[in-house]
Order: sequence, then structure tokens, then C-alpha cells
Amino acid sequence: MTLIDEKSDVKQNTNRLINCAMQLYLIIFCLLSMIFTTGLLIYHTTIIIRNMTTKEELKGAFKNNFGNPNNRSCSRNLKNVLFPKISQMSILDKLKKIINKKSSVVKNYIYEFLFFKSKQKI
Repeated sequence: MTLIDEKSDVKQNTNRLINCAMQLYLIIFCLLSMIFTTGLLIYHTTIIIRNMTTKEELKGAFKNNFGNPNNRSCSRNLKNVLFPKISQMSILDKLKKIINKKSSVVKNYIYEFLFFKSKQKI
């Protein structure tokens, strides 16, 4: 073996070591991220099941004997959060409020586009 071959072997070994260190760093980073994210998921799932906000949970608002008055069953709490009921009129009212804040040209165009077409369908 020559001196040049030994130098190239050392260089390859250091490159492999650097690659292993970077892979190890990424694995540890991903695992820590997953652990913290899973913790947040579990925490927020439990407060959804009890139909509470984070502020109510941290403050201990419903530590009395009666419990949370807004709490329904576990399945109803999850259903209300994951699939909220949004009526068509509430969406239209919100759009009207947004339109009223815009300039008159844009306002007229959006109003005609949204509301005259929706009235024709009814």
C-alpha cells in the first residue's frame, strides 16, 4: 500500500463518520419531534374529550363537584369539534361583512357574483 492509498482510505473513513453522525443527529431530532408532538396530541385530545379550552384546563375552572357544564359524552364532544355544524346563512353573513369593508367597485362585483347567483339557484 502506498501513502496515497492510505490518505484516500482515511478520507473515506472520515466521510463515512461524518455521514453517520449526521444521520444519528437527524434520527434523534425526528424522535424528539415525534415525542413532543405526540404529547401535544394526547393533551389536546383529552381536553377535547372533556370539552374544555386550554385556559380552563390550566386554570382549573371546573374542579368543583358539579364538573364542566358544557361536557357532553365523549363521542359528542369529539363530533362537535371535528365536524362542526356551519349553516349556510352564517357563511353568507360573514361574507357580507367582509364585502362591506372593501372598496365600492370590488364590493359590487363580489356582491353580484356571490349573492345574485345564489338567489337564482334557490
